Amino acid sequence: MKAVLQHKGVRFRYTHDLEELGKSIEEAGATVPEAVRNAVILSRYAFETRYPALYEPLTEADYQQAIQLAQAVVLWAESIL
Repeated sequence: MKAVLQHKGVRFRYTHDLEELGKSIEEAGATVPEAVRNAVILSRYAFETRYPALYEPLTEADYQQAIQLAQAVVLWAESIL
């Protein structure tokens, strides 16, 4: 998502918040598909997985979902770049 913003010449703050990045992309005039919007749940992994004792352990289903969402974002970004 940051690569898309850079490609469009949009400055963004240092963040791991995918919702914020997605909004910035839309404000820059790009359409963010639903599959990429759904990836906002990955933002939690930027913090929660650093401190696993504070949160419920991830399941195999969580892992598979995260991989699918991340792949959707990468494919979308590559199509723009």
